[in-house]
Amino acid sequence: MRIKICLAGASGKMGQELLSLVSENPNFEVVQYLQKNSKIRKITMSKPDILIDFTLPDFFDECLAYALKHKIAFISGTTGLSLKQKDKLKKASEHIPVLWASNMSLGVSVIKKMFQSLAPLKNYDFYIEEIHHAQKKDSPSGTAISLKESLESAIGKKVKDTFSMRGGGVFGQHRIVVLGPEEVITLQHEALTRTVFARGAMTCSAWLVKKKKGFYTMEDVL
Repeated sequence: MRIKICLAGASGKMGQELLSLVSENPNFEVVQYLQKNSKIRKITMSKPDILIDFTLPDFFDECLAYALKHKIAFISGTTGLSLKQKDKLKKASEHIPVLWASNMSLGVSVIKKMFQSLAPLKNYDFYIEEIHHAQKKDSPSGTAISLKESLESAIGKKVKDTFSMRGGGVFGQHRIVVLGPEEVITLQHEALTRTVFARGAMTCSAWLVKKKKGFYTMEDVL
């Protein structure tokens, strides 16, 4: 059975990546486009199974409201959300399946799981560095914030503020550096193309449409 998608932000860079992947995959089909002011462009008369949102915070509320109204699963990779918007996500999950991730790459989720093994080194010094293209608006990135939260939870202490760089065309590079008295450990993830995020979103979509209402993360998908 094909997964029917309502796509928000189809004209954006991530939207274009998703459209390209969907066109190559017979298990997915875009049946609607959601545009600002709740404008819907229907491709078929089929009801979507899921709304995929890669937009900006000023359009996020509309996307979530549409998913709630039509009782369909909601997956979002929009970063820079306010605390109020994150609270809306949690409340929406009481009615529909919701998955939000600052980074849809499966590799970043694996690194978060690896953080648990760093707990014995909690007395070491920890740093996070991130680089993104010059057009990236939020700093630190949503991924860097999420990595910091996961790391702090794993080692049981606060980590110093993230060092952020913006420039060039880097899709996304994140480094976690652990400095001990006689050794240094480095974990690094680098996205080579935006396709990795789009492919991750499709993997999550196939997983999420089978779930009941609730709030889910990439770690749940893994």
